[in-house]
Amino acid sequence: MKDITLVREKNFLTMFSPYKIYIDDEFIDYLEPSEKNKTINVPDSSKKLKVKVNKFSSNIIVINEKESKISITSQIHNGLFILIFGCFFCSLTLKLLGILKNNYLGIALLTPMLILVYWQIFDKNNYLRISKR
Repeated sequence: MKDITLVREKNFLTMFSPYKIYIDDEFIDYLEPSEKNKTINVPDSSKKLKVKVNKFSSNIIVINEKESKISITSQIHNGLFILIFGCFFCSLTLKLLGILKNNYLGIALLTPMLILVYWQIFDKNNYLRISKR
């Protein structure tokens, strides 16, 4: 049996969602939001690990060691997440208060949201990033 330790990185985008753990395209277990580390035992014949959250999935990682430690995070890191929602809410607030008169500046402040929209619509299979530690 192989021991795999999954480490949940602190990420604002996926903070409240449980991760589904798949070994060789077979569901194994959940990694709940309250759990930061989880060790699972898998058979020696297992080759691939994938993690899913909601309808999004991660890259596939090959398991070939007896003991491995794997970190799970989102492609959109905390700084980018704060920037996206900061620009989004600031532009909407300024527009609603009548302070932002230039429509082009309002559109420019909303464009960082397109990064989040792109990852959620077009790149669902690389929404999460798993890597060996």
